[in-house]
Amino acid sequence: MKEFKHKIAIIILTVMLLVQYSDLQYFYGNERTGTRNISKWHSQLSSSDWSALGDRYEHIIFLSYQNFLTHESWSILDFASNNNMTVNDSYLARKDLYSIDVFKAEERARVLDSEINSETIYIISSLQERDFHAVDGLSLYLIDDIIIGLKGTFDFEDESVVFLTIP
Repeated sequence: MKEFKHKIAIIILTVMLLVQYSDLQYFYGNERTGTRNISKWHSQLSSSDWSALGDRYEHIIFLSYQNFLTHESWSILDFASNNNMTVNDSYLARKDLYSIDVFKAEERARVLDSEINSETIYIISSLQERDFHAVDGLSLYLIDDIIIGLKGTFDFEDESVVFLTIP
């Protein structure tokens, strides 16, 4: 009986290895050609002032509730990672969406009450831009098609950065 169980285990393991091999066959078969067709991702952030922002600020807070999977968000996450900055939202598996939305709502209320953190870059959706123009002490800028909010002013060297005023 023990020998019979041993043979069954060998058969089952063999079948499982064959299934695993067939699952990975594409990878093994295209080992050399698979990487040739992959395009390289490039960040949307092209302004030279991003490095100055990375040196000056420690946090990035997304205030919008929009879909997070945008080229803009990947670029900002890459920027945050390269500058050892914290972020309040990112595309991760098994994240607690409710807690993140509660944090965003609380942070949004703080900013609207002019409680602005001087170490934070606020990322603001163009749909919400109007809400933040009247906030005392918050300066809005358009840099690489991204609206950011900063406490006070920042001396940008790149002439393409636009200071946003009340429309």
